[in-house]
Amino acid sequence: MMEQPVADGVIILSGGPSSRMGEPKSLVEINGKPMLQWVMESLSQSGFQSAVLSLKNHEQWQQILDSITIKQVSAEQYQIENTDLSFEILFDPATTNKNNSPIIGLISGVAKAIDKDWQTIQVVPCDVPYLNPLLPPLLFNNISEENNCAVAYSNRGIEPLLFCANTNSLKITLNSDVSSAREVISKLNSFKVGPEVWSLNGITNQCFTNVNSLDDINSNCK
Repeated sequence: MMEQPVADGVIILSGGPSSRMGEPKSLVEINGKPMLQWVMESLSQSGFQSAVLSLKNHEQWQQILDSITIKQVSAEQYQIENTDLSFEILFDPATTNKNNSPIIGLISGVAKAIDKDWQTIQVVPCDVPYLNPLLPPLLFNNISEENNCAVAYSNRGIEPLLFCANTNSLKITLNSDVSSAREVISKLNSFKVGPEVWSLNGITNQCFTNVNSLDDINSNCK
């Protein structure tokens, strides 16, 4: 029996305001494809088959439908062309006592993950178009009884929106008084997957580039 290569599912956080970009971040094109498409293609190559796409509102979903070729495969499931990754969409609740968009998306995503009986979750932001497909398996393989979370640690430090975690542990942490993804990581028993680990797997620091401005795109190439 083949060992499971990655977490049971992935939450893609795409509900941020994109204030620095000036347009919907997930749809900014790099070499002819929106960032969200690059991320989903990479996750599909990692071995994921199920995902939750966390969005701000229906308007954002319509913008995605207008920009990316997406097919509906069931009542709630969608796929981007050329991938095996099926995803459902979630919208931020209209009212919440949280004002941090990633936390809002994580809370909704984890609730859906529990409904789907995911025991482990990979979390990825929509603005890492250079994501290496080898990273999610590496994070998943560093989950253990001692460490209920494995988080990417790039040359600039912790990547708080790029981690794999035990679902129940993540739910408990999100239900505590946390206000940022970095605080979530600090409250979990997190193993840092740093350069000394990921570089041996052929992963470079470009994998962790968060594209927040056109300068970030111009300084990298896909």
